[in-house]
Amino acid sequence: MLGGCETRICNFCYETLPANFHLTLISDHPSTTNNLNSKLVNSRLMANHESTTNTSKSELVFWLHLLITALAWVAPFFFSWQWSVPVYAAVMLQFAFFGKCLMNDHHEMTEDDNDATFYSYLFEKMGFQPDRRRLKFYVRKIFYPALATVAVVWQEVLGVAPLFF
Repeated sequence: MLGGCETRICNFCYETLPANFHLTLISDHPSTTNNLNSKLVNSRLMANHESTTNTSKSELVFWLHLLITALAWVAPFFFSWQWSVPVYAAVMLQFAFFGKCLMNDHHEMTEDDNDATFYSYLFEKMGFQPDRRRLKFYVRKIFYPALATVAVVWQEVLGVAPLFF
């Protein structure tokens, strides 16, 4: 009982609200109170749902980005150089035209702060403190052309067939 009115919130609704979130009753009239409580709970649930959806999407894109990055490392051995070299070229063109990796925007990682890249983010999460500027130069200018070269040398010069296609 609060102010002469009983507030009823189902367990699901109550559990989705933060611990410090309190409903304030501004009227003792039951119909006004119930309507107000319903609106407050519904708006809070919608906000929680939207942030959870954005977080889930962000996490999904992060893991997809990590998978693509890992595939880039092994592509010279798994896929034909005729597939991997154009993909590496597309990544390099993305860096040249946009100045960043476009996937970073979709998992809430900005590259605007001090030469941050997906690689620097990963290394820092693992406890390493790389020189961001050097790492960015390496990734943007050396890494992908080197992988393309490895793919061609591995498959054409050494004659080793890719594992998949």
